[in-house]
Amino acid sequence: MSTEAQRLLVGWVNRQLLAVKSAGASALAVAIFWEAGLYNLMGRSGTGAFDRVLDLPTNEAWIDPWVAHLRRLGVRFERAAVERLAVRNGRVEHAAIRTARGRRSVAARWFVLAVPAERAAPVLRGAAAAADPQLGRVRRLQTAWESGIQFYLREPVPIVHGHVLHVDSPWAISSISQAQFWRRDFAAAYGDGTVHDCVSVDIADWNQPGPVYGKPARELGAAQIAREVWEQMKQGLNDSGNQILSDSMLASWFIDPGISFGAGRPTSADPLLINTPGSWRDRPDAAGRIHNLFLAADYVRTSINVACMEGANEAARRAVNALLDAAGSRAARASVAPLYRPPEFEALKQLDARRYALGQKNVFDVTQPGAALPALPVALP
Repeated sequence: MSTEAQRLLVGWVNRQLLAVKSAGASALAVAIFWEAGLYNLMGRSGTGAFDRVLDLPTNEAWIDPWVAHLRRLGVRFERAAVERLAVRNGRVEHAAIRTARGRRSVAARWFVLAVPAERAAPVLRGAAAAADPQLGRVRRLQTAWESGIQFYLREPVPIVHGHVLHVDSPWAISSISQAQFWRRDFAAAYGDGTVHDCVSVDIADWNQPGPVYGKPARELGAAQIAREVWEQMKQGLNDSGNQILSDSMLASWFIDPGISFGAGRPTSADPLLINTPGSWRDRPDAAGRIHNLFLAADYVRTSINVACMEGANEAARRAVNALLDAAGSRAARASVAPLYRPPEFEALKQLDARRYALGQKNVFDVTQPGAALPALPVALP
């Protein structure tokens, strides 16, 4: 297809939503992402509207109520870093953790590791990897930066009723105007009453030079990143003669606290897992050979396959069910919904599976560009 079609239909979804360039992306992961999105838009997935957002700030709508619920159930939270798992005879005997008071061991009957891939990899080495070699492969997974910044505006700016993909942005930014979705009066509930909107922006490409400073985000300070992103937004939104954003609107900004600005270049504490070709082989299941260890994070193998909250949610459900099975519990299992499969394609999929098992090509494969597609040797329903 044309360069423009490649840029819009292939390039932007990988850069802005998956934080990976097309040439380095898993075709399977991208295809599943597109397929799930399209069926959702068509109303065939049964999971609701396509672009759903929270109706309050994340902590108010989700994190704080969930933490309160868990505490009511008796969960005790402790700020600690897991450094190592002591594994013997196929079981975790204890976890070595580090707290502000020093190091100690935590023994338990069951362990659920629910940290990102880059934090899990050091924990899953050594004895854990020896007991289950699949866990040692987690260190091969790759990550990229995808962090954000929020701009607080002096007037409401509902650009669109959903997300904006700034396809011409060198930093592959996407944004959303939050106030229109929150069920509270923004100015009355937040700030000093002069701020009426919050535009939340994701920066997916930290390696490309920007138009203002000519440097990538990785080489800039916080204030420079803020100005660069703001200018890229203005360039993309104000290019049709309409001034959607102006400097007079901007009251303040707040950059993701996961980005640290010390001596030298910034660092990121929470990069995003990216789906590179072949990475599925390096991703573990929620339950493996260590009988009392379960994994719940977006790098775990799930049907959605890409790093997102839906994938992390499914991984957690699989971990819960595996734990209940191992414990012999009679409790109801968490539901795990498979991705929608259109019935009209099942015959073709079964045919392809048979041909693949026999070492034959897919019936749609052509040997030369422009060659005619062969007749399908199957009757479709």
